[in-house]
Amino acid sequence: MTNITWTNAQKHAIKFNEPERLLVSAAAGSGKTAVLTERITVRALKNIVKPSRLLVVTFTELAANKMKAKIMSSFRDLRDTAKDAYERDRIDRLIRELPLARISTIHAFCNHILSSYLAEFTDKEGKPYLEPGYEVLQGTEEEILRDEAVDTVLTTLFTEVDRLEQHVAGQKTASAASTISNRSERSPKSDEDERDFHATVPRGIPDLSDGLTPFVLGGRDCSYADWLRDFKATSIAYAPKLNDKPFRESIVRMLGKLRSLPYYRRLIADAYEKYMTAIASFPDCVVIQYWWKLFDETLRTASSALDELRNTSHYSRIFDELDKWRKKGETGKKDHMIHLALATEEMEDVVTALTRSSGRSKERWDEIVQIGQTLPELQVPRRSATTSSTNQKVIDKNNYIEQFLREILPLTALISNKVKRTGRNEQYISHHPPVFTILAETAKQSMLTGAGQVARFLEVTLLVDNEYKKMRFGRNAALYSDFEHGVLAILEKDEIRESISQLYDEIYIDEYQDTSSIQDAIISAIDRRNVFMVGDIKQSIYRFRYANPQLFSARVNKSQVIDHDQPFVPSLSSHQLGYLSLMNRNFRSRPGIIEFVNDFFSAFLTESVGEIEYDETQMFEIHRARAEQTEEPNPRHFPEVLWEIATNCDNLDDGVAQAQDEEDSSDSLTPELPGKMSKVESEAFIAARVIGELLDAGAKPETIAVLLRTNDHCRQFEEVLSAYGIPVASRSGRIFPDNLVSRQVEALLAVLDNPRQDIPLISTMVGPFAPVPFTSEELANIGQTTFNFNDEENDKSGTKGTRGVTGFFHDRLRFFCKTNLSSDIAEKMKQFDARMKRWRMLATELDARELLDTIFLESDYVPYITRGDLGASHYRELEQLIALFEPPDRTGSFGVRSMLAQLQKALGQSLKDDDESTLVDGAVHVLTRHSSKGLEWDYVLLGGLDASVKGRSNNDRVFFSELYGLSSYTIDEGGLTVYNNAFNEAFRLSENRLDRAESWRLLYVAMTRAKERLILISPIKKTLGDIVDIKTILEEADHLTSHLGATERTGRTVVPESLSANAKDDLELMLSVLAVREPARTNEMVESSEGYFKFSYLDASVTPFSKIVAAVEERQRQNKVADEANHLEPDCHSVKTTASEVDAIATLLSATIPHSKAASTPAKITVTELNKRLSDDAFNQPLSSGESPEPLAMTLVALTDDVSGEDDPSVNRGMNGKDGTPIKSAIIRSDMALTLREREESDHIKGATLGTLMHFIFQFIDIDKLARQATADGERICLSELRSMAEADMITKEQEEAALPFVPQIVEWAKSPLASRLLEAEKATGRVYREMPFTMAIAASELRDDFPDDEITLVQGMIDLWFVEENEKVVLIDFKTDRLTFDTDEQADDEILRRYSTQIRYYAEAITKATEREVSEALIWLVRYARHVSVSLD
Repeated sequence: MTNITWTNAQKHAIKFNEPERLLVSAAAGSGKTAVLTERITVRALKNIVKPSRLLVVTFTELAANKMKAKIMSSFRDLRDTAKDAYERDRIDRLIRELPLARISTIHAFCNHILSSYLAEFTDKEGKPYLEPGYEVLQGTEEEILRDEAVDTVLTTLFTEVDRLEQHVAGQKTASAASTISNRSERSPKSDEDERDFHATVPRGIPDLSDGLTPFVLGGRDCSYADWLRDFKATSIAYAPKLNDKPFRESIVRMLGKLRSLPYYRRLIADAYEKYMTAIASFPDCVVIQYWWKLFDETLRTASSALDELRNTSHYSRIFDELDKWRKKGETGKKDHMIHLALATEEMEDVVTALTRSSGRSKERWDEIVQIGQTLPELQVPRRSATTSSTNQKVIDKNNYIEQFLREILPLTALISNKVKRTGRNEQYISHHPPVFTILAETAKQSMLTGAGQVARFLEVTLLVDNEYKKMRFGRNAALYSDFEHGVLAILEKDEIRESISQLYDEIYIDEYQDTSSIQDAIISAIDRRNVFMVGDIKQSIYRFRYANPQLFSARVNKSQVIDHDQPFVPSLSSHQLGYLSLMNRNFRSRPGIIEFVNDFFSAFLTESVGEIEYDETQMFEIHRARAEQTEEPNPRHFPEVLWEIATNCDNLDDGVAQAQDEEDSSDSLTPELPGKMSKVESEAFIAARVIGELLDAGAKPETIAVLLRTNDHCRQFEEVLSAYGIPVASRSGRIFPDNLVSRQVEALLAVLDNPRQDIPLISTMVGPFAPVPFTSEELANIGQTTFNFNDEENDKSGTKGTRGVTGFFHDRLRFFCKTNLSSDIAEKMKQFDARMKRWRMLATELDARELLDTIFLESDYVPYITRGDLGASHYRELEQLIALFEPPDRTGSFGVRSMLAQLQKALGQSLKDDDESTLVDGAVHVLTRHSSKGLEWDYVLLGGLDASVKGRSNNDRVFFSELYGLSSYTIDEGGLTVYNNAFNEAFRLSENRLDRAESWRLLYVAMTRAKERLILISPIKKTLGDIVDIKTILEEADHLTSHLGATERTGRTVVPESLSANAKDDLELMLSVLAVREPARTNEMVESSEGYFKFSYLDASVTPFSKIVAAVEERQRQNKVADEANHLEPDCHSVKTTASEVDAIATLLSATIPHSKAASTPAKITVTELNKRLSDDAFNQPLSSGESPEPLAMTLVALTDDVSGEDDPSVNRGMNGKDGTPIKSAIIRSDMALTLREREESDHIKGATLGTLMHFIFQFIDIDKLARQATADGERICLSELRSMAEADMITKEQEEAALPFVPQIVEWAKSPLASRLLEAEKATGRVYREMPFTMAIAASELRDDFPDDEITLVQGMIDLWFVEENEKVVLIDFKTDRLTFDTDEQADDEILRRYSTQIRYYAEAITKATEREVSEALIWLVRYARHVSVSLD
C-alpha cells in the first residue's frame, strides 16, 4: 500500500467489495494503473483474495511485467516496514505466491489454457489439432505460410476454371462435329466432367479433413460450373488487369477481420443470410431507411428554402429577366440571371411533384427516380466578388446562390446523375450520392445477381482459412488467434468452463476499451460476476487491431453509476450488468491544458457523430492547482497551449537565401537544405525551433516528445532534427534508412566485397573501421595524384609514349603507395589493407553475426558509436542492425556479398513499430500518436494536423463489419463491371463515421500526453485564409451559427454536426471549433501572415517560415561556435610521474588475473568448434588428402584485389616457406577456429559450404521420383531439377555448377535404403525435421578439464536431418562432403568418426533434451561415396 492521497473516486474503486462486476471509466492521467495495482495489493494483504487466484489481463506483456513489478515492490516495502515477525512472514508468503498470479496478456492466458487442455482442442473426429511443444507463428514466417495457403487455394480454383472452360470449348467442338461423329462416341472423361460440373455444390463449411472442397455458404443452390463462374467473376472484379494481388490482399484482410470474432464461421453465414434478406426486401429494409430519412429531410429543407427564396427581391429580378427572355422567343444568350431562374423553376416543379405523395414503399422509390430523370443539368452561376462598396443587388444575388447551393442542390444530387460532384459543389453534396436514380426492381435484381460473387468471395476466404490451418497445424504451429479460438471452443464444454472459472476469485481487465469481441467472449465465459474492468473509451485507438469500443459503450449503458459521495451502493436492476465508477480527475496536466481539451472536445464530440458524448461524465476534473505549478524552462513565456503556425512555406528559397547572404556561403550550416521542402520537413523545422528554445532554456531532451501521424513522418522529422544537432530517439520503425550505423557497415561490407569502389573505400578509410583513420588532407594528397603508364603495354590505341592520367581514386591510392613506400599514408594503408584482408578471410568462415561481432570487437566500434549525445540512439540502431543477421541463412549466409545484399535489401525498409521498445534518455522522443499511448512528457509537440483520416481500402469489393454486417459493390457482366449501390454507400458512410470517431480519439490521446506544455505545429503554404477548404469552413460556420450569442458560443456541442463531420483533418476540426467559439479572432488569424492571437484556451503564434529557418540556423551557428570554444586544446602542462608510481602501474598491469580459467571460458560455442576442442589437437594433425576435412581449426589467406600497392603476391606477405622465400598462400594460425582447407584460385564451392549446398539439394530434390527411375533416367531428371532450382533462384548458377559432378551421388542417395526410410517416415508420421537449429547449455568443464564446473557455456548448432519412424524410433543423419583417400573403407570410416563423432553425439543429446526422445541411430552420410557410417552413441 502506498502513501498516496487518493480521491473519493479512487478510494471507491480500490475498496469496492460488492459481489458484482465493476467498470471503471478512467480518463487520461487519472491514475488508473495505480488504482488497479493498489486494489490488488490491498485485497491480497487483507486476505480477501490470494495472489494465486488472480487473473489480470493487460494489453501488452510490458504492461503485465510492470504491474507485477509494482505489486512486488509494494509487498517488499510493506515487509521492510512490518512491525513484527508475524506480519513479515505473512507478507513473505504473499511475495512467494505472487509469481503464481496469472498476470499476462489475453494471448498468454489463452496459450496457458490451451496447453493445459490441448487434448480437448480437436477436429470432428476427436483428433487433436496440435501436439505438445507447438510453436507460435509470427512475422515473416506467418506471412509466408499464409500466402502459401492463399496461393494453394487460388491455384486450385483457377485450374478448375480452366478445366471448365476447356470442357465447354470441347462441348462446342463436339456439337459442331455432331454431323460426322455419333454423339455416343464421346469419351468417358467428357461424361465424367459433365457430371462433375453439373453436380450441386454442397452446403455448409467443410472441416479441415474434408480437403479443398468448394461449398455454398448461403443463398440459392448452384452447380459446380456456376460456382466456378461466380468465382472467376469475383476474381476479375478485383483484378481487371489480370493482377490478382488486390484479390489476395482482400482475402487476407477479410480473414483477419473474421478471425477477430467469436464463432466467425457461424457469424459470417448468418450475416450473409441477413444480407440476402435485406436485398430481397429492398427498398423496405433497415439499411435503406438511412436514405429514406435523408431524402425526407433534404426534401423538407429544399421546399422551405424555395419558399424563402420566393420572398426575396432577387427572385423577382431573375424571373422578370426570364419572362423577358421567353417573350423574345427564348433567343439570345442566357445570362447568369436566366440560368439561375431556370434552375429555380426546375426545382420548384420537382419539389411540387415530390411532395404530392409520401411513404417509403417500392412505388414511392420508383416515383422519385422517375421525377429525378426529368431533371436537366442545372446551370447555377458563380457568386460575384464582394468588397465593402459592393451594392445590394450583388449581395442579394450571392445570398440567393449560396442558399440554393446549400439547401436545394443536395436534393438534386440525391435524385439525379446530372450534377457535377467536384469543385464548388463538392462541399454541399458530399453526403448526398445519387441513390434515387435506379428503379427499385432493377437495383434489387442487380444486387441479387452480384450476391453470388459475394458468397464466393466469403467461401474462398473460408477455404483459405481451412488450408492455412491445415498447413500450420501440420507443422505443429499456431497463431495467437488460434489460442483464442481454441480456448473459446474448449470453454463450450461445461465441465471445463466451470473448472477454469473456479480457478480465479477475481478477474481484472486493463485497457478494456481495446478488447476485441472474441477476447470479451472468452472472459465472459469464465465470468462469475467477479470482473473488474478499467479503461477509457476516449482512448480506444486500436480498431485496426480489431478492438471493439462498442463493448465498452454497451457496458456503460447497462451499468449502475456509483455516486462516490454517497456511503452506500445502490442495488442493480435486472437488466444492469454491473456498476460504473467514473474517475475523471487528471493528475498529469496543467489546468490550462485540461481546460483546452475540455473546451475543444465538448464543442463537437457527441455520440451521434463520434460515438462518445463528451459531457460531464467524460470531462476532466482539474487536480493541479494553479498556485502549485512547478517552475520549468519556459522560453518566450510559452502559454500552456500554443499553436505555432508557419506561413509562406512555399517561399523557402527566398528566405534561405536571405539568411545565408548574411554570412559566407562556405560557412553555411544547412546540411543539404533543399530548395523546396516537403510539408513534413517544413513542419520539422517549426519543431526544431521550438525544441531548440526548450533545450536552450534548460529542458532535458527526454522530457520533450513530437507526436506524428505515421512512421514515415517520424523518419523525416528525425533527419531534420538530427541534422540540426537535436538528439532523437524514435519508435518510427526506422533501422536502416540513412542512419550512421547502417551506412558505415554497408560501406565496410562493400569494400570487403570489392575494394575497387571509391565511395565505400573512402568512407571506410576515414571511419572507425580503419586501424588509423585517414585525414582529409591525406585524402586530398591522394586525390591530386597523377601517374604514368606505358602505352605499349597498357594502351590498345596503338600510340606510343607515356601520358599522365588521374584514374579512379583507388588507382591513385595504389600508385601513391607504390611511389611513397615510406610515407605515413603508405604505412596507414598497409595496416588498413591487412585488416581488410583478415576480415575478408574471416567472412568465408564465419556466419554473418559472428563476423560482425569480430569486426566490432577488433575495431572498438561499440565505444566509438556510443560516444556523444546520440550514443544511446546509435547503440539501439547497432543492436537492430545486428538483429538483421541473427538468424543464419543456411543456403548462403556465409560471405560478404550475401551480407551486403541482405543489408541493402533492408535499407529503406521499415520494421514493425515496436510499441514496447524503450525510448532512451538524452534524446527528444519522436513517435507516432499510437505509440504514445500510456506515456507522458513535460512538453508535447503535436504535428500532422493536416493529415487526412484514412478510410477503408479502395481495392476491396466485399466488406464486413461487426456492427453493420455485409456489404458489397454490385459486380456485373462477369466481373467486368463494378459499381456502387445504396446498400454499399450506406455501409461506406457508416464505416467512415467509425474511422472519423477513432481519429478524434487518437487526437485526444495525443493531446493528453502533455504535462506542462502542449504545442501544436502547422506549416501553411501561404496563409490559412488562402486555403479554399478553410474559407469554406469559416463561411459554413458563420452561416450555421450566426444566430448564436457570445454566451451560447461557449456551450457544449455548439459546433453543428455537419461542420465537424465534414472536417477532413485535425486542422479543419480545430478551425471549425475556433470559428464557432471565437469567430472574429479566428477570421483575423487566418488572414494574417504574422501575428500573435490569444484565444480563451490557447494562443496562436503566426510566423513567416523564413524567420523560423533563420532562427534554427542561428542556433546551429551559435552551438558550433560554442563547441569549437569548448574543444580548444588546453595549455600543455608538464606532468611528472615518479618512479614509484611507474612501478605501481607496472605491477597492476602485470598482476595475475583472478579466476583466469573462468575468464577464458567461452560464453558461447558452436558444435563444430566444440568438436575440435574435444578431439585431438587440430594443429598437430597431418593433412590426409588434397581437400581437408570440414571442421578443423586452421585457415588459409585467400588472395584478393590488393589496394596497398603490393602487386606481387609474393612480396611482404609476412609468411615464408622453408627456404625463406615468400609463398603465394600460407597456412596461418588464427585466434579462432576456422575451416582447414586450401582455397584455390578459382572460387569454386567447397568444404562446409559445399556440404550445406548438397543438403539443401537433398532437401528439395524429388527423391521419391528419382528412386523409381533407372539410374540414367534419374540422372537426367536430376540435371533438369537442378536447372529448375537455379532458374527459380533457389540456388545460384555457381552452386548449380558445383553440384553437377555430384548428380550420380544424388541419385544414389535417392535409391538408398536410408532415403527409403526417410520417405516412409514422412508418409507414416510426417515428423521429418530438416535444418533444425538448437542452443544447449553444458558445463564449461566439458570443454577442458581446467575450466570451472560451475560455469555454463551455450552450445549452438544446426542439425541437418532427423526423423521419427512409425515404430517411434528416432534416426539422425548428418551429411558430409569430405574427400577421403584411404586404402580401405574401414580406415576412412575411422577418420570420419574421429572427426565428427563428438559433434554427432551433441546433436543426439540436443534432440533428446528437447523432445525427450532417445536417438536410436546416428548416421553420417558420405555424399561423395554414397554410403553411411554409423556413430555409436554409447
